[in-house]
Amino acid sequence: MSHNPYAPPSADLGSGAPGELAEGRGDFDIGTCLSDAWALTWRHLPLWLATALVWSAAAFLSVLSVVGIVLLMPVLSWGLVRFGLRMYDGDPAFGDAFSGFSRYGRALAPMLVLMVLLLAIAFAFQLPQLAGELTGSGALAAAGAILSFAAGLVLLPRLNFAYFYVVDRELPAVDAIQRSWQVTARPKWKVVGLLLLSYAVTMLGLLVLIIGVIPASAMSALMWVSAYRQMAGGPVAAEMPALAREVAATA
Repeated sequence: MSHNPYAPPSADLGSGAPGELAEGRGDFDIGTCLSDAWALTWRHLPLWLATALVWSAAAFLSVLSVVGIVLLMPVLSWGLVRFGLRMYDGDPAFGDAFSGFSRYGRALAPMLVLMVLLLAIAFAFQLPQLAGELTGSGALAAAGAILSFAAGLVLLPRLNFAYFYVVDRELPAVDAIQRSWQVTARPKWKVVGLLLLSYAVTMLGLLVLIIGVIPASAMSALMWVSAYRQMAGGPVAAEMPALAREVAATA
């Protein structure tokens, strides 16, 4: 891997043939995730901050309109994932965060289905606890709470990478979930570690005069991007940003 603090790890980014996908290694290093996130956050912080402010305002208005929860938020989420990938790949732009609207149908459908499916899966793990509370069974509620906590810590984080597969590989939602589960089979405990580290970084940012949460939020997101790129490999060669091609050529 490249040790240039301003470049992502040099996974095999393919030969450059149009449509060819680079190969990942099916694993990731948490230390690399942290160092990548640190370097990329400070390199792109002004752009990230400006984009985050506008994106957050757009998201707020979308939720406020109610109908925007279904018609706008999935597309905005698609663009936010694309923006994170572009930050890692080396050529981000403000418009990346809203690029889903230029391909509205292709972004909306899979992202909406994915969000609904992941919400349903998370809710399924909460059902025993809810059943215990409704029936007045303390034992069932306690067992359900433990199940929900364990799922949120060990199982559900393994599905987080489905968002990247929908955006980066254009997989249908179900295929993206399956692929996310498969690719995290080997580093499943590292995913837990990554989740805890992302929480720790965010909390540390809050403690640093509160304003530290701004770079901490960017770092937390970019750590997941780094893990994805290490596991899954580079972008489609035909869409690879110029800087990423330079990194691949010199690696």
